[in-house]
Amino acid sequence: MKLLRKAELSWEMAPLTTCIGLELGRVALVEATKPNWLFAIDAHWDWWLGLTVIATLMSVASPLKIWNNTRIEMNLERHQQLAAEGAHGCALQPDQSSFSL
Repeated sequence: MKLLRKAELSWEMAPLTTCIGLELGRVALVEATKPNWLFAIDAHWDWWLGLTVIATLMSVASPLKIWNNTRIEMNLERHQQLAAEGAHGCALQPDQSSFSL
């Protein structure tokens, strides 16, 4: 309980809560409308609903995680190329400190 009292909201929780809210809204909309108007797994507001929400979160989070890892790898490769070009450029230029008048 101490963790819950001192917990701070972070921006990373916004997409998570948005996904949960949208999924619960979709399930509520299915319950409020006539059958066969909108497809949804019949959750009945019990443990199936929990599984549906978890599946929704995983189906959103997995591609985001893959995209983020790919983006980080591309940035790392670009920085390595820039570092190699910088080291190569310094090796080709004569060292100014070795020449004295």
